[in-house]
Amino acid sequence: WALADVSRVLAGDGIRVDTLRRALAGLTKVVKKKLGQLPLMLEEMQGLLKLFPGMVLPVELREESTVFLKLQGKKHIGAIGKMLRKAAQISEGGPMCQYVQGLIVSMTRSAADLEAAVDVVDRTIGKGNIRVIPLFERGQDLDAAVETLDTVLGNNLEILANSVPDDPRRSKMEIMLGYSDTSKRMGAFASRRRIFHAMHELSDVCKKYRLEPVFFHGSGGSVTRGGGSVQEQFAAWPEAARRIVKLTLQGEMVERTFVT
Repeated sequence: WALADVSRVLAGDGIRVDTLRRALAGLTKVVKKKLGQLPLMLEEMQGLLKLFPGMVLPVELREESTVFLKLQGKKHIGAIGKMLRKAAQISEGGPMCQYVQGLIVSMTRSAADLEAAVDVVDRTIGKGNIRVIPLFERGQDLDAAVETLDTVLGNNLEILANSVPDDPRRSKMEIMLGYSDTSKRMGAFASRRRIFHAMHELSDVCKKYRLEPVFFHGSGGSVTRGGGSVQEQFAAWPEAARRIVKLTLQGEMVERTFVT
């Protein structure tokens, strides 16, 4: 019955998934005691829950910084606020990060953009319930990224991983870098060069606050849009950036990458 209860994603899903997890733990204990080992089906269920703790493929929400600035301090929460509240309703009874891993603030220009995003989060779902991820996607924004991040971390804004309860990525700071937009504005070579320097500089800022950076590479399909082999880019990344690699896969690349 616990497994049947998670056949659909509804409000309070976190409670039902937690019930399933506890039921599976109890069943595993009994079966292992009687048989001495676990059947393959139980092992697969354990592995599935470990890989997808919410029994869903988690998503990330994204909104432009100008939208957050317009909503800051207002009663109106906008479409993004409604989405946050819906996600909170679904994840009720369990960690929200199992359903929504982060809120990306696109076109992040300064600390004020992130402060506005945090304000909307606090008013809609409560302080520190989702990580806020800055996305630097223009040359001038990459130039200001160090000052932006240093200001935010210095002000102890609730965008830190260690402020998000039950998030396995605690003590990590996620930063998204936009390859496509910088390439369009600066050219491919200048874009890669600026992102290269930004990664090293931002890594130093994270180290200052005892955080491990997690760079989310918003790269496209072609080399000019930030695509190409990860191995080709890997050697130029700072050491801290090599521990966890996260990148986007553009729609046009899905078939080329996964279809045989």
